[in-house]
Amino acid sequence: MGYDLYSLVLCLIVFVLLVGLSSVLLTTIVKLSLKLIRCGAEDDKIKEEYAKTQGKNKKCKGIDYVLSLLLCLILCVVFAFSLIVGIKGDDFSEKTPTLSVVRSSSMETKHEKNTYLVENNINNQISTFDLILTYKAPDEYDLKLYDVVVYEVNGNLIIHRIVGIEEPNKTHPNERWFLCQGDAVETPDRFPVRYDQIKGIYRGERIPMIGSFITFMQSPAGWLCIMLVLAAVVITPILESKLTKERLKRYQVILGESEVSEETVTTEQNKFFSFGARKDTRTFIERLESASDTVKARYNLLNDTLLRLEKVRVIEGKTQHSYRCGNLAVARFTIRGKTLNIYLGLDPKEFENTKYIYTDVSAVNKHANYPMRIKLSSDRQARWANELILLFAKNNGITLLDKPQEVEIIESSEKAFNITAKDNRTFDEKLNDLPVAKQRFDAIKELLDRVNGVRVIESKKQKTYKSGSVALARFAVRGKTLNAFIALNPKEFENTKYIYTDVSAVNKHANYPMRVKISSDRQARWTVELVKKVISINAGYVGEKRDEN
Repeated sequence: MGYDLYSLVLCLIVFVLLVGLSSVLLTTIVKLSLKLIRCGAEDDKIKEEYAKTQGKNKKCKGIDYVLSLLLCLILCVVFAFSLIVGIKGDDFSEKTPTLSVVRSSSMETKHEKNTYLVENNINNQISTFDLILTYKAPDEYDLKLYDVVVYEVNGNLIIHRIVGIEEPNKTHPNERWFLCQGDAVETPDRFPVRYDQIKGIYRGERIPMIGSFITFMQSPAGWLCIMLVLAAVVITPILESKLTKERLKRYQVILGESEVSEETVTTEQNKFFSFGARKDTRTFIERLESASDTVKARYNLLNDTLLRLEKVRVIEGKTQHSYRCGNLAVARFTIRGKTLNIYLGLDPKEFENTKYIYTDVSAVNKHANYPMRIKLSSDRQARWANELILLFAKNNGITLLDKPQEVEIIESSEKAFNITAKDNRTFDEKLNDLPVAKQRFDAIKELLDRVNGVRVIESKKQKTYKSGSVALARFAVRGKTLNAFIALNPKEFENTKYIYTDVSAVNKHANYPMRVKISSDRQARWTVELVKKVISINAGYVGEKRDEN
């Protein structure tokens, strides 16, 4: 059993690897074939093919589908048959024959010392891998000398011939003993067989050699072959159909039945012969436009901080935005792939063995003035970059203004992201534009409003709930997401179901160190639970719920 399990696992691993490799190869081949067809490289071949097969395609396609379906049915029937043989191999019935595969050569030939076979003209030998039909064993006294029986020893079924019968005697007073032997074996079996060990009897019905195929189909290797063949039968017509449709479109273009401009053909040819190595020619703003909301939020956070630096200038290149204060290089933004990068005018060596994760690019000439690169691949990296910008300003005596200043920049930047113009909407105005977020906030607000002694401190961008001088919760809208800042210790909720961010390191959130992004109904439910916890913790300050009446 252990070996069979090992074989099965090994075959599954091989199957997964083969499927993965085949998928990659087929995908690559199909993509290259489609590009060849679209760019006109196979026009002559397509014309010749359609000239020969005109009017026959449908007929041939129908035959292909029928043959594929027939092959699948045959494989499924054979596989099901092999499983039935394996499952029913030890289930013997008086009327219905049981199919069994012979896996031993002990009954294959006549041994020269077994003279009883020749004397009695016994010729019903069984070869290895014959599929035989057996029936339930008859009554004990109906078994005769030279019957071929199936008996069980230590959980294994053996098929041998009865060559001797011992009637009950002093050694075995209550039962008959049957002496069995294989026709190709020189001596009888070591131990006699009792009647209760005999399961079935063979009456000469067999199908030669088919058992080898059934044995293979029952093995993990056979299952692997079945799966691969079925996968090939299913996938091949799909891929061929896709290529055929593309060839037909191209053939219609060749005949003038469909119009494709020469410019399109040339573009497709350039795409193919450049092997996909096209350079991304989009500007920084265009790349930022197509980026995720998370990337935009990180950019806006850092951009706001940079625009608070006194006398900052924004220099826009095609693929980057640089920020300078006088002759000081402060920061530069670029987007590589889907990742926003910021290059800072700080000496990387001064931040070795610190918490900051960065790359020293001082050896690259174009980054000489901005030698520290930070990949803004997480909110934590964005926060650290923000800290470093503030540290740069402090070290260089740059005044930090209360709010971002307007900087004269090109129109495309303002149009794309409104880089300099801050969102001047109030908390309520932002929330009114987000119906789902407003509904979630109202549910939490209702809970807080029902607590005795609670007071609401409203500012332009946020709403804060306190009970006396005790902080409860604060709410703000960032981008399109409602955020709750809760007066709970984040460390107490580690390894729990709650998804939150620890913002205790940020001074302005010191009293509300647990931030929860209420971006789903589940997060809204969890926020309600956390607000209830903060109310419960502050029960000495917070009164009971108000009487609704």
